[in-house]
Amino acid sequence: MEQLPRYEIVRELGRGGMGAVLLGVHKSLGRQVAIKVLLGGSRVLDHELARFCREARTYKELLHPNLVKVYDAQLDGVLPHIVLEYIPGGDLFAELGPGVRRRIDAMSLARAMAGALAYIHERNILHRDIKPSNILIDADARPVLTDFGLVKLEGADLTALTADGSALGTLPYMAPEVLRGEPVGAPADVYSMGLTLFEAAFGRRVFTGLDPQGPGIPATRRMTGQIPTLTQLGARVEPELEAAIVACLAMAPESRPTGAQLAMLLDPDPAGERELPGGPEGSGRPGVPRRSTRRSRPVRVAVAPVTPPPAGRRWPM
Repeated sequence: MEQLPRYEIVRELGRGGMGAVLLGVHKSLGRQVAIKVLLGGSRVLDHELARFCREARTYKELLHPNLVKVYDAQLDGVLPHIVLEYIPGGDLFAELGPGVRRRIDAMSLARAMAGALAYIHERNILHRDIKPSNILIDADARPVLTDFGLVKLEGADLTALTADGSALGTLPYMAPEVLRGEPVGAPADVYSMGLTLFEAAFGRRVFTGLDPQGPGIPATRRMTGQIPTLTQLGARVEPELEAAIVACLAMAPESRPTGAQLAMLLDPDPAGERELPGGPEGSGRPGVPRRSTRRSRPVRVAVAPVTPPPAGRRWPM
């Protein structure tokens, strides 16, 4: 491809409304990469190019083992493109179904994704399209959150609708406030993550669009809080994971945990022990584990199991 002279294009990995993702090989380094290209040339609309540029700038700010890496970007010219880490192995969506071999257990997935969510939210970044197909799983069973095409900075004039009144995101994984067209924030990401982890723990797709007669749980039932627990559906799941998912799926956005609080709910420390929250003294960073400044091990305290707050109640900050 003339517009990508440094890369040998192997094949197309996928295609969407705005562009395509290509598998390429850097000719000098021999490294496989995923190249996201914005198609349309001179016909690309201004808002499409602005969204693509915003996605590229967001990738540049991210450095986390469970977020996809960016290597390069070209945002002008005939073929704007973003060069990303290539994650072979498929996505989480492909692992949802009976008889499919699972490469990562639900708890490990939840802990990794909670850390990734906390990381982007601490930087005031909203993903706005969290779903199983946007979580890739590499050969070492490392989950990677990708596709920041709908990303926004929290605090901007942000509603859940586009200029033509259509909702942003993917219908089966939208939070109730998104479906209602209300202003959205980080809790909408937490809700979408809760639905994604629910399906990962159950092992198959559960949530669907608007059709009340179709299989699964439609968005109309979710808008009124009619979601059974995993235990009620007969799934065998760790109590900590189920409690975390229930908390994520609270109807009121202010009742859901933050990304950092979700990570604490899924804390891997044994025997219910957890590092003291609060961050270093004077840091003003709530929800960040406090670490000792000495070389000795951090002080730990035993805590009771965490349960989600009643409807309408806020999580303590």
